[in-house]
Amino acid sequence: MTNQTSDLSPLSLPFFAPPYEPIWFCKGFKRVSLVCDIGSDAMSVLLANTPFEPTGSRCEIFTDDLSGHSLGGFNESGVAVPVSYDGVQGIFHSVVFVTTDVAMIAGREVFGYPKLIADVSFEQTGSRIVCTTTRGGAELLHLECELGRDLAGVEELAPLSDRASGGEWEWTHHLLVKSIPSPHEGKADFLSVIYRNIGGRVLRASAGDATLRLGTAKEVAPVGDVKVVAAHYLEGDFGGDRGTDRRTLYAASDVDTTDQQRNNLAP
Repeated sequence: MTNQTSDLSPLSLPFFAPPYEPIWFCKGFKRVSLVCDIGSDAMSVLLANTPFEPTGSRCEIFTDDLSGHSLGGFNESGVAVPVSYDGVQGIFHSVVFVTTDVAMIAGREVFGYPKLIADVSFEQTGSRIVCTTTRGGAELLHLECELGRDLAGVEELAPLSDRASGGEWEWTHHLLVKSIPSPHEGKADFLSVIYRNIGGRVLRASAGDATLRLGTAKEVAPVGDVKVVAAHYLEGDFGGDRGTDRRTLYAASDVDTTDQQRNNLAP
């Protein structure tokens, strides 16, 4: 899906006239999720300037087809890692690429997702799925997955919930850092830590064999060398009548960001 510019306006005044509904949902999403081993140095880089502690040595590299999203159809991809904050476990997204400005603005302003505009393709032919993310002419992510494996014994990223009792997967629990930058260097006008459960439901799941190619652009370079240990394919819904859980775990104004946020955002 090629990135698009919304005809909704004014985008320059989001707090007075946001170009999106504050509550959203998606019906019939598709996701390819690769569980990858990464080194401790890479994990430290991905979590730098956050208050989160890693709960494993793996990351998730994913691509989603969100054609049924209430904000308007779009695709997204990104990198996520399992973390904890003050006893709360969740998934932290170190970077997310989306194909529409509304998806980017809503994710950033409401929750603090580090979203960037990019071209994200999701092409499925039978049991074969090919996904590519490019930005500014540079390839960032390219994954190919051949479905057909049983889920039994397939590695998960971080088993935060029991799939057998409701169809939830670990990706439904998100931990985020949301900040409003200050015009003064080394300051944030506002900074918070947010927990969000998107209320996801898996309707169909399978596994497969996958290959991954990462670009060298700065947006994905911190991931470093990875080893794909599992590939999942999911179809389902999130949000809407399934409800969501949103909690602010920490909030402060006029924050000094010259020190690591790990210290500034102590629970």
